Amino acid sequence: MAKNNYTVLYAEDEAGVRENIAQSLRYKCENVIEAVDGEDAYNLYKEKHPDIIITDIQMPKMNGLELIEKIRKTDSEIPIVVLSAHTEKDKLLQAIKFNLTDYIVKPITRSSLRVAVDNAFSKLDKKHFIDMKVYNDLLESIIIFDEDNNILECNNAALELFEYDEKEDMIGLSAYDIALDTQEDKINESRKNHISIHNEIYLQKSDKTIFMAKTQSKATTINTKKVRVVSIVNLSDVIKMHMLDSLTTLLTRKTLELDFKNIMKKHSIDKEGVSALFIDIDNFKSVNDTYGHQVGDELIKKVASTLLKGVRASDLVVRWGGDEFMIILLNTNMAQTRTIAQNLRENISKIEIESKRMITCSFGIDAIKEDDTLEDVTGRIDSALLSAKRGSKNCVIEYSK
Repeated sequence: MAKNNYTVLYAEDEAGVRENIAQSLRYKCENVIEAVDGEDAYNLYKEKHPDIIITDIQMPKMNGLELIEKIRKTDSEIPIVVLSAHTEKDKLLQAIKFNLTDYIVKPITRSSLRVAVDNAFSKLDKKHFIDMKVYNDLLESIIIFDEDNNILECNNAALELFEYDEKEDMIGLSAYDIALDTQEDKINESRKNHISIHNEIYLQKSDKTIFMAKTQSKATTINTKKVRVVSIVNLSDVIKMHMLDSLTTLLTRKTLELDFKNIMKKHSIDKEGVSALFIDIDNFKSVNDTYGHQVGDELIKKVASTLLKGVRASDLVVRWGGDEFMIILLNTNMAQTRTIAQNLRENISKIEIESKRMITCSFGIDAIKEDDTLEDVTGRIDSALLSAKRGSKNCVIEYSK
């Protein structure tokens, strides 16, 4: 029989009785805390925050009724089961007024204890139950967190978004488990804020794939339990649709920044070569000065089209900014990269402006290492590009220290 994770505090001053009852309780529950008297029980209650209290009435220092009365001043909900040899009406009535879950008269049988404990568990289950019917029909992802930022519930859309097979795989995870380490401040901000709060945050799926999301979280109470309900919208696809360069329709620098960690994740798994190219149009300012910005824009579009035609659909071609472009070549070693770069350079040199063939580009290239950040990569290929621009231009330079 599977045990539950509730914590039971059991108070009894008779050592033999306490040992026997505690042993029986451990068949049902993982966490059983024993107290030797009422005062000890109250201190453990404040320290351990149990889910259920089982207590004898006659105990030294503080009897069971005094213990219950003290607890009920701050906690009216915790299930309490009383064990006592008293059958007098006044004792029974005095105990019942404290909203007891059950009252068992000694000698205690295993069956009577089991019934009382099951009643307490049932009360807790109902208290902690969150009806997800209203959320499961929503298209947006919903996750419900407890006060410690652990997942209590999630809807079907959240399972699909984070790519978990079963709810049991997500429930119990921390908010920090589904977000990048760098997002800790945003999680803490939501946790401390008791009103509705909006955030853009980087999250990760079950396979550690990273995506950018927009979240809205609000503190509320469900079945007397303080929770935070968080709705999540995946921005990755939205960003890719709306963050294409308006002139060339290439991906933008921002999109590459969003996707780079996913690219590196694939690189680390596949152990295949990945390389990067930085491309800059030579003497682009003179084209604008001579022919005007409209012709300059047409040139950028023609270069973009040439770059796209010269690589595979799986490769990434990015307009980095102005007259600069970046290409990420997947599954490509450096020998292949050099060949591709030279072919691109030659094809670009065939572009005509005003019926004149006068356009060239300079290239900086390097392999991407497994532990590279985007800043690491751009630093190296920008250095190589600078060497090309300072030299003859219209050439391909590979980074070297």
